[in-house]
Amino acid sequence: MERKNIRIGTWNVQTLRSEQKVLNLVEDVDSKRIDIMAIQETHYHGTGSEYLKTSEGKTYVLYYTGDEESSGGVGFVVKEGISVQFHPLTDRTCRLDILLKDGRKMTIINTYAPTNPKCERNQNIREQYYAELDAIHANIFNRTVLIVTGDFNAKTGSAHHLYPENVGQYGKGHVNGNGEALTEFAYQHDLVLTNTKFHHKMLHRTTWESPYRKYTMINGEERRNPQRNQIDYIMVRKRNMKQVTNCRSYPHNNRLNSDHRPVILDINLKIQIYLSKKPTKIINFEQLREPDTRRKYKEEVEKLMIPTASESEHTPQERWDKIKSANHLAAETTLGYKTKINKSGNKEIQKLSEEQKELHNKLNSEKDPQKREVIRKERNTKMNKIHQTLEEIKHKKIVEQIEEIEKTADDSYRMYKAVKTIANNEKRKPLLVEGENGLTSDEQEQTNIIAKYFQEMFSDQTIEEIRDIPPKEIIPPFSTKEVQEAIASLKNNKSPGGDGIRAEQLKYGGDTIASEVAKLLNDISKTGDYPVEIKEGILIPLQKPGKKKGPPANLRPIILLSMVRKILAICLIRRIGDKIDGNIPVEQAAYRAGRGTTEHTFAYKILAEKAITSQDYTLYITLMDMSKAFDTVKRNTLIEDLTNILDPAELHLIKILVEDVRLKVRVGKETSDYFTTKMGVPQGDCLSPILFTLYLAKALEDKSNKQTDHTYAKSSDSVNDQMYLPPALRDHIYSETPGYGIIIRPKYADDIGWAASNNNYKLEKEKSTAIHQLEQRGLQVNQAKTEEYIITRRGDDKWRKCKVLGSLLDTNEDIKRRKSLTMNAMRKL
Repeated sequence: MERKNIRIGTWNVQTLRSEQKVLNLVEDVDSKRIDIMAIQETHYHGTGSEYLKTSEGKTYVLYYTGDEESSGGVGFVVKEGISVQFHPLTDRTCRLDILLKDGRKMTIINTYAPTNPKCERNQNIREQYYAELDAIHANIFNRTVLIVTGDFNAKTGSAHHLYPENVGQYGKGHVNGNGEALTEFAYQHDLVLTNTKFHHKMLHRTTWESPYRKYTMINGEERRNPQRNQIDYIMVRKRNMKQVTNCRSYPHNNRLNSDHRPVILDINLKIQIYLSKKPTKIINFEQLREPDTRRKYKEEVEKLMIPTASESEHTPQERWDKIKSANHLAAETTLGYKTKINKSGNKEIQKLSEEQKELHNKLNSEKDPQKREVIRKERNTKMNKIHQTLEEIKHKKIVEQIEEIEKTADDSYRMYKAVKTIANNEKRKPLLVEGENGLTSDEQEQTNIIAKYFQEMFSDQTIEEIRDIPPKEIIPPFSTKEVQEAIASLKNNKSPGGDGIRAEQLKYGGDTIASEVAKLLNDISKTGDYPVEIKEGILIPLQKPGKKKGPPANLRPIILLSMVRKILAICLIRRIGDKIDGNIPVEQAAYRAGRGTTEHTFAYKILAEKAITSQDYTLYITLMDMSKAFDTVKRNTLIEDLTNILDPAELHLIKILVEDVRLKVRVGKETSDYFTTKMGVPQGDCLSPILFTLYLAKALEDKSNKQTDHTYAKSSDSVNDQMYLPPALRDHIYSETPGYGIIIRPKYADDIGWAASNNNYKLEKEKSTAIHQLEQRGLQVNQAKTEEYIITRRGDDKWRKCKVLGSLLDTNEDIKRRKSLTMNAMRKL
């Protein structure tokens, strides 16, 4: 859809830290039909974005940036459908790029200048601020349609006589120091202060009203004469001035409470508005919770799965297509579609907001002081009523949610949803991806950028292809019961893969489904033919917590896999799990029954406490960090590791699951084309963790084959203690020769550590060897994040803040941290 005229605004909102102010802002932007609103003094910290909804359900996107102190902050509110690129520049300035219909780019610079008194006290502040603006302007092409807007804290009223082409005759007041700097900036860069060029009454020229001075004495009488100034501006290039049809401030009908007024520019430019895609219908799978609906669904699936007379033997693809079709049709017939939930605002709040807005307009137009006082009191009453009603609504909502949590104590999914809602975590934030021209919000562009990044990451032309492994019938064949148990272990309420099938559908589809899937898996093993979905996945990029937003490298790839692949993987892992587990050293605690981070953390803590309480005892700790470990596994090497562990039929099925997996990226409603991956194990496959730990174990395997005599902490044939040890702990070497101190090597997935007492030589040697062995297998160690600590009785206390597998090494510090996290979580409720 093409728009000829667009509206661009600027507004100092004086904080958006309250939810009500955010709601008022988006309502004002929508009611004034503003396409892009530049906002200042948001008091947000960091860089990010979030969706905003009006009471009528219209969507806008808020982009923001600010410093850690939250003292300023700038951003944009953009109407949904406008494709933009957001550039956070400084804590006071940001930029937005929009593509116009004619191929040109429009750039909007939003800035928040220091106040004039502050600059008068220190001229360097003003000089530095405008030097930064000059540098930003220097990077903008001359052909670009440029708009510079914001709160400049500058009075330019009489500057028309000095700069008639840059400043109009409809300003206000005298020129202050900031005004001189602003008009000089406009003159140097051929910019025009548009809201000084249009003849409007003074109320529509001024952009700020003092919250303190409301009256003045004239001839002994109190007369309303508030201090008003024109300090917010929207500037365009001279050559674009003919396209500007109007620019003025809007003092009335504003829900958001600020001593600044929004300034709005109307400009004739053709901008492309991308209409939202028609929302896809979502089947209401929650209906399967009802026993009666579940029974109807099962009957419908079994009816659709009855073979017809014309059907002959199925190929694996045909068999899976029939299973998919039966489940989809049965779901549509018996479950229906989800209905849209109306999330419009509270009617009472809307009514009170309209009433206070009308009173605010009356207050501005009334000149009688006594009547003004009556109106002010009435408006204050309305405002207090709004706040009181909001608190009542919030309290009522919390009580209802607590009751919902109590009711759902036996239903983990519904309980999770209730807790998530009460914690206010349902607000979906749009993804920000850094392209060639800055942060982009366009989903199609984001999809292309992310797909290109991961295609390059998962491809390596130097890696050898996996050798040919012929199909072989698996013995014993997969049984219906085996498949039923695999399906039963699948988690409900998970996003489906490319086949669109959810776990609930197979669970409640009857025994026929399990029987057909078992035949399908046996056919794959016997013939080597498989449904295409078994090698396909949907890559969902998620922002890594604490990482900078924008770079694709800071996104975590989560893979949504097909149901047929998941079932095959579960059946396989139950057959081969013990075989692989026997080749993984006991110090690896991840993905193993009865094991976890607790034992490793406890071992570190015990050794640390011994070091600070003992004489002549030193503990050396090294914690190694790996980069993208799961994504850099060489698949051909992994298959060779498995060759002597699995039988040929099992190895053949593993090869099918890991070789040439095809992925496509999905961002919002946009998807990329499929690309083939050559390395890594998909994050989302239940086989991936155990395959990775085996790969890591083989990488760190001692190649010397030397046997060392260990004196203690070892079971031996001479002592009949085998029966007292768990199988995984028998014949395990715990320590080196006592005279040289002990060394332990705790591992949890890709978190590798060493703890050595008294002698650091062995630890350093092992670490150096490990880095070399890991690099040979494509596993990269992040040297910058590798941590090393020396703990002694009289040493420093840096180790107390060391985080090991989620816990601080010092118990007291760890307790303080956990209490703080608990309190922060409580405050969010």
